[in-house]
Amino acid sequence: MPVILTGPGVPAGKTIDEIALNIDLHSTFTELDGAATTADVDDLSLVPLLRGEPVSEWRSLVLIEHRGPHRDRNDPDAPGARSGNPPTYESIRGQTFL
Repeated sequence: MPVILTGPGVPAGKTIDEIALNIDLHSTFTELDGAATTADVDDLSLVPLLRGEPVSEWRSLVLIEHRGPHRDRNDPDAPGARSGNPPTYESIRGQTFL
């Protein structure tokens, strides 16, 4: 899924093709804010990529998972019938395949 970022420190019109995950937004926003990230997170900051800086190690594959739909009738957040919540699935995504 494409991600669009805008704000201070984000170059206008910059496009990157590296595989990013939603968890990467944590370190990205933290770095753009000037705060220090902690070593116990699994995400990668997109800032070096946005700035065109070389990145020695970046992921080439990601695991995509979805669990659902939940069938607990007592769950107040349970999606309704025909809500579009897909069945459980897993996939591997690379630069050129899914």
